[in-house]
Amino acid sequence: MDVHNTEIFLRGFAFPEAARWHDSALWFCDIWGKKIYQITPDGQVKRCLDTDGEPAGLAWLKDGTMLVTSLFERQLLALSHDRLHLFCDLSDLARPGYCHDMTVNGNDTIYLSNSGFYPAPGVTPVTSNVIAFNAGDKPYIAARDIGYPNGIVVNDQQQLLVAETFAANILSFDIDSDGSLNNRRNWASFDDIGFKVEFDEQGVPRDLSRHTPDGMCLDNQGRLWVASPARQQVVCVAKGGDIQAVVHTNALPFDCVWGGVEGNVLYIMTTRAEQGQKTGMIEQYISSERMIRHRSSA
Repeated sequence: MDVHNTEIFLRGFAFPEAARWHDSALWFCDIWGKKIYQITPDGQVKRCLDTDGEPAGLAWLKDGTMLVTSLFERQLLALSHDRLHLFCDLSDLARPGYCHDMTVNGNDTIYLSNSGFYPAPGVTPVTSNVIAFNAGDKPYIAARDIGYPNGIVVNDQQQLLVAETFAANILSFDIDSDGSLNNRRNWASFDDIGFKVEFDEQGVPRDLSRHTPDGMCLDNQGRLWVASPARQQVVCVAKGGDIQAVVHTNALPFDCVWGGVEGNVLYIMTTRAEQGQKTGMIEQYISSERMIRHRSSA
């Protein structure tokens, strides 16, 4: 197993998340800062959008429309003329909890993770759902009974991979031609404890020895790079659960994406999660090999 450390690429954010490499630039949300950034490979801010709510997920449709999840409002927004507009109201379908990460497949089917509850002391964890729909269609529950659905990606085999954060597991679904999901199975498990978690007064899991798979991305070999904030690591895991590399971070990692001019930079969204403080950073690990997938924007 390879072990690596990071270097700091950029500082000065509150809670960076939703890392995407799109149109030769790094995009991400600052959830607590209520902003969306586009950053060039040399670290220059190319674009900065202000949001009313907390932006938590990013994706693009085939026509170039950028979509943004609104964390607490349980809404999906779309960017038009430099302003965000309501694209789909999910409040009647989404359970209490976050509407956070999302992805879009090659047929413009949108998949969103709905956490199901807010991490807090004394909360009773409940499973939740993945919501799916195509533009103009009614959203529906595509998958149920997921242990805190979070990071979500589509691989080259047209399978949807979903992180079960508090079950320490990655689920896999086959995607049918109409976008529906079937053939649920475990893609990789970090332990066999199952869906179980207790939180301290700050809403942090008491057991920090377990992996807590959060945001994730794929490399050009089909492996998952998974942010695990409880362990303060990003791990590279192959199908079946073999951990092939570990990247140690300076703060808590919540998402990652391969990008850079040469496709060999792993950008990692980290923060110390201190309300009112800009402890968020973009850390990076530079590989000696090109790792980026051809399709890497969502």
